[in-house]
Amino acid sequence: AFPRVLADPANLAARSEMQMGSYLAGTAIGMCKVDAVHGMCTPLESRVHMAHAQVLAPLFGLVARYTVQSHPERYALAARALQVSSTGDDQQDALALIELVESMAVLGGISIRFTDLTLSDADAEQLARHAQQSASTPLNPRPLSTQEIQSLYLELAKQSTPT
Repeated sequence: AFPRVLADPANLAARSEMQMGSYLAGTAIGMCKVDAVHGMCTPLESRVHMAHAQVLAPLFGLVARYTVQSHPERYALAARALQVSSTGDDQQDALALIELVESMAVLGGISIRFTDLTLSDADAEQLARHAQQSASTPLNPRPLSTQEIQSLYLELAKQSTPT
């Protein structure tokens, strides 16, 4: 429904479907909780002072790709349930889902790269320690050490686009 709402904001059927999707997502998050993407988001939000979605979008692709290297099953299952990809190859189906989510962010005008994000090793370490304290981080399908989270934060800064 999201692309239809963007193309025609007056489309009440599409807006209704999008609202129901949002409700269902919130319910699912409440029941199942979230993962390291959200656990890493909150500490970074305090540093970059951006909207939640603007911080989530770049983090999602990085953390999801890291996770599916060894734990693609949940992402692949979601890709198949949403009829995004059903090749039977967990890696390929998981990556198709990640790419779809990223394309939806871009479609909505949200960048999947930070602009001028700079982090020192010490900054990234501090953010990683805070991310480890989140109840969400341990729920990630692929467990993350503080050092791995620090490395992901530094990679996020490295992928940042200059203004």
